[in-house]
Amino acid sequence: MRLPKKKAPHPDGISTAALRHLPRRAIVAINRMFNGILHTGQFSEAWKSITIPKAGRDPRKPEIIRPITLLFHVTKIFERALLTKLRLFLTSRQTQYRFRSGHSTTLQLIRVLHHLASERYCERYMVAILLDMEKAFDTVWHDGLIHKLLDTSLPPARTRAVASFLQRRSFCVAIDDVLSAPRSI
Repeated sequence: MRLPKKKAPHPDGISTAALRHLPRRAIVAINRMFNGILHTGQFSEAWKSITIPKAGRDPRKPEIIRPITLLFHVTKIFERALLTKLRLFLTSRQTQYRFRSGHSTTLQLIRVLHHLASERYCERYMVAILLDMEKAFDTVWHDGLIHKLLDTSLPPARTRAVASFLQRRSFCVAIDDVLSAPRSI
C-alpha cells in the first residue's frame, strides 16, 4: 500500500515513515491484529477518536469547514485492506460509474452522449434530466449501509467489523492549546 511520504504522525505517534520501515515481524503482528478484527468483528475504540486542529480557518465561516474523517495511519491501512476484502463479495452494477474502480462520472456522461448520438435519427423524443448533487456522498447513512451489507454474501463477522468501524466515532477540536470535549460523529 502506498502511504504519503510527508504526513505528520497522528496522536498514536506513528508516522508513515515509521510504518514504511517496519520489520517483517511487526508487519506480521499488524496483519494478525487486522485478521483478528475481521474474525471477531470488533474494531479498536481508540482508533475511532481523533483531534482536529483548527489552524488557519475562520471559525465565523462554518460554510468553509467540511466534515472530514481523519484516521490514524494504521487505521487507514486497515480501511484499505477491509475495502479490498469487501470488493471480493460485492458486485457493482454495470451501469454504475461512480465509486467503482476504473469508472468515473465522466465515463458515464460519454456513455450518455454516445447513446443520444446513436438515437438521433430515430424520430423519437428524448429527455435528459441531470442533477448535480454536490457533496451528496460526503456522508453515508451508516445504518443503511450495514443493512445493505447484511443482504450480501459477506461473512457476518466482516459486516460486524464494518459496523464496529463506523459506530461510536468521536472527535475533539483543538484551538491553540485548548481541547474541546469529545463529540460524536
